[in-house]
Amino acid sequence: MEKNLETDIIEGLKLGKEEAFQYIYKIYYSDLCRIAKGYLADSYLSESIVGDLIYSLWENRSKIEIHTSLRSYLFRSVANKCINYLQLEYVRRETSCSQDDIEAFSDLWSMGDNPLQDLEHAELVSIIRNTIETMSPETKQVFLLSRFENKKQKEIAEIMGITVHTVKYHMGSALKKLKESMELYLPFII
Repeated sequence: MEKNLETDIIEGLKLGKEEAFQYIYKIYYSDLCRIAKGYLADSYLSESIVGDLIYSLWENRSKIEIHTSLRSYLFRSVANKCINYLQLEYVRRETSCSQDDIEAFSDLWSMGDNPLQDLEHAELVSIIRNTIETMSPETKQVFLLSRFENKKQKEIAEIMGITVHTVKYHMGSALKKLKESMELYLPFII
């Protein structure tokens, strides 16, 4: 990119000119997603992280100091966001779901007083517990905040420092895992 054009884009961004923001999005979005996917191996999550980065760039435009090329700044920023995400996920992976959370979830499937139903209930609870434990730490946290603490998607996003879009992704992933693990039981539950 030509030095004058890059300076104009950065200055335009700082001044809040949408054309500068759109230019950055148009020119760099796919490359940033490719870099993120290299770290995360997940297209959807990569797009979400790049979306967060670009949104953050716009929100903090007046405070941004770019001392390298715009391209280098953006590439380094997306790499840092991915590394931060992976570090956070590692920490969350070490944190397991509490027994109270699992019991609260299992109470949702109260099947009745019949011994056969109680046995089915116990088996379902076991499947649910195991499924929750196999979720990624971030997906598990989103699910528990949503289902056990009745948090709205926006609240979860604020608590976890992610976008609402990412919250939706993790909820979809959690519900899909639960559905798959209880596939044989769904006709009886419904």
